[in-house]
Amino acid sequence: MAELCRPLKIALYVLSGLLLGVGFVYEAVWFLGLLGVALFVFAVKNTATLRATLVGGSIAWTMKSLCALSLFWSVYPIKWLEVSFGNFEIPIIFVYWFTVAGFLSLGGVLVAGVIWALDRYKVPAASGILFLPIVWVVGEVVSAYSFSIWTFGPGATINSVYSLGYLGYLFGQHETLLLLAKVAGVYGLSALGALLGFSIWFTFTKLAAKKAVTLVLALVLLLVVSRGHVAPLDSEDSIKETVVAIVDTRFGDEWLLVENRDLYKLTQVQAAVAAALTLNPDYILLPEDSRFTNAGLGVDRAYNMFRFQNSDPEVVLIDSGRTALGDTVATQRAYVYDGISKKGFIADKQYLVPQGEFMPYFYSVSLQILGFQNVATKLGERFIYVPGPEPSQAQFAAHLPGILFCFESADPAAVRRLLQERQVPFIAHPISHAWFHESELLWQQQDVMLKMQALWNGVSIVSAANMAKGALYTKEGKKIIPTPKLSGESWEVSLVSW
Repeated sequence: MAELCRPLKIALYVLSGLLLGVGFVYEAVWFLGLLGVALFVFAVKNTATLRATLVGGSIAWTMKSLCALSLFWSVYPIKWLEVSFGNFEIPIIFVYWFTVAGFLSLGGVLVAGVIWALDRYKVPAASGILFLPIVWVVGEVVSAYSFSIWTFGPGATINSVYSLGYLGYLFGQHETLLLLAKVAGVYGLSALGALLGFSIWFTFTKLAAKKAVTLVLALVLLLVVSRGHVAPLDSEDSIKETVVAIVDTRFGDEWLLVENRDLYKLTQVQAAVAAALTLNPDYILLPEDSRFTNAGLGVDRAYNMFRFQNSDPEVVLIDSGRTALGDTVATQRAYVYDGISKKGFIADKQYLVPQGEFMPYFYSVSLQILGFQNVATKLGERFIYVPGPEPSQAQFAAHLPGILFCFESADPAAVRRLLQERQVPFIAHPISHAWFHESELLWQQQDVMLKMQALWNGVSIVSAANMAKGALYTKEGKKIIPTPKLSGESWEVSLVSW
């Protein structure tokens, strides 16, 4: 094949990245990710030097990540910070969006380099078909490690939990392929996507163009039309062993303008809990950072007050809120009031969000260099969360759910680690999306993550949300959005059961 000119090579890498990422923006075209893999391999195979190949891999995966991370734009306008960026707000979001995408591109550098080396040393394509899926998954994990290094800060650890943009999530849009997450979660579906994409490239190299196009179109058409269905739900008259009351709240931008807003929020959450108790559920789940609990009292005293004020119900209530660990740091802590054993339990959030819970060193220093010393200081004073000193839930009673904090759902192995500590009846997932102005893109990606975690681990997940809608994610891969039973000014209560 004739050597491709440099602009065409760059265009191929850009196009492959767009094909890999567009399904995160428009879920109906998820299957284009397969063509993205095939075009990525084609571009690498037609790049002469290793240096150009590594640059091309970075370009492709940056484009892919820009698509997957386009949900970052839903934070505009930034009102929840109460720190004014003025006319620099859009440029700051753009810089954060682009730099994070760049951090995630390191995996593409690795994958491109390995494919180039296999081609350089004449490794048979058939062997590559078996090897590439492993390399692709390793590349995604490397991207996650790169993200944690570049966003390292006071509340961070080096880890591989940031999975936004993983190829496997595209195939979670397909109801039949989603079921394959039962085998190895998103990692297995990423490997499958790489295998199919590489096979498409292989088909074009071995067959005449017309035959290859026919086969590829037939494969894509088969995937698109064979949506299939996951296991049906139990009928309404079947026996339900577990009943959970989901409390969803609406404390967003308008709430910031309310006079005495913290007191208003507390009274609204108290009203929601009182309403939920009238439905006689087994569990009540509140959104993340609801702060129904008076953290200053300690879990035992706070639970005793709850029992006294509510006639000592036998319900399990899961609350969470900011808890000070000193004058300058805090943690997000879950408070679990167990109405069966009459004890209180706590667990602390371990995976923190760098765009709102702690200030990464990279961005703190960058703001100072650019002359935003005052903004960097204010953000540093506000973003003071650290992983708390209570990471384990092994001490929880057997009938208590595992607690999966908000963005911990981005960790593909988060639920699996909870289940390694103990067996749980279900996973409770408190969420707050107040920063994102009801982002459909965020909801779409988080839904796929939770479906896969529920499937892979064979456990139900129940979410309750602020500025979003709570739901039940069944271990069969279904999302069930319940109908509200009761509602108030800034809350509603729904029931799910199984």
